[in-house]
Amino acid sequence: MERGNNSSWAARDPTCPVIPMWSNGGGHLTEAQKASHALKTAQNKEWSKALQEAITQFVQEQGKRLYDLALAHHISNDHIKNLISLETHYKKACELQLQNALIHAKSKEVNKGLVHGQKYIMAEIQKMVVDDPNMCNLSCEQKKDFIKQLMDYLMDGVSKELHVLQDRTGIYATVLMVWGHVNDQIQLTWIVTDNASEFWEDQMEVALDDVAYQFEEWACIQKKNIFACEDLPSLQRQAATLILRHATGKMDITMNYQNYDKAIVLVYGIKLDGWPVGLPFITPSHLHTVVEVCTL
Repeated sequence: MERGNNSSWAARDPTCPVIPMWSNGGGHLTEAQKASHALKTAQNKEWSKALQEAITQFVQEQGKRLYDLALAHHISNDHIKNLISLETHYKKACELQLQNALIHAKSKEVNKGLVHGQKYIMAEIQKMVVDDPNMCNLSCEQKKDFIKQLMDYLMDGVSKELHVLQDRTGIYATVLMVWGHVNDQIQLTWIVTDNASEFWEDQMEVALDDVAYQFEEWACIQKKNIFACEDLPSLQRQAATLILRHATGKMDITMNYQNYDKAIVLVYGIKLDGWPVGLPFITPSHLHTVVEVCTL
């Protein structure tokens, strides 16, 4: 069978409109057009130069103003620059970030009931978070609530995966999750499948709570977490946090050294035993050496 003319799109389908070829009118400018282009180029150069001079003057004035502020408040220039620079939502700490918690909450709200392919993408959800007035100027309690929602979601996801594995393979498992440093914000928790918790009480004769607390203490002294700090302030905070948390299991309890008998012994019904000999009974923040804090 003889084929038709396929040399071009117009030849193959002559009934369809074809985009006309672009023409610059011969490619030659008149003297008036050349003069107009030259005048516009000169104006653009003047505007660009004026803008650059204005920016340079602004930067110089800003630098002088920052120097005056630093001098007046007895701080460094770099410190002020860090305070007024662009804000980031992410920090160098082992903790859940508020921005991630807000995105998680907004995603649950707008994607609820939607099937795959209809759900909003990350960029759209991030913009919704920025535009939502209910997610601006949050109080400390509201921030904690959003972060707790994200933490519960993550822990629930781990629990579901573990129980699905148990249903399909018949495994028994105990998962302990603890923090590795006082600066970490992971809450002590554990997950068991079926009746695995009874193993610790019946066979090992120890409560799973005690195992978790001992595991936490062991993890904190391994010095293998991401941002482990071995300076004196960090060790002081770690010691102060662990003193009563192991005994009570409470996160918000505060030690009272001056009124120890009334505020701690009588209220909580506990007593600290084994305080190192030679160390004064004071808050770890008042100890002056790393050796003393490590001994405690």
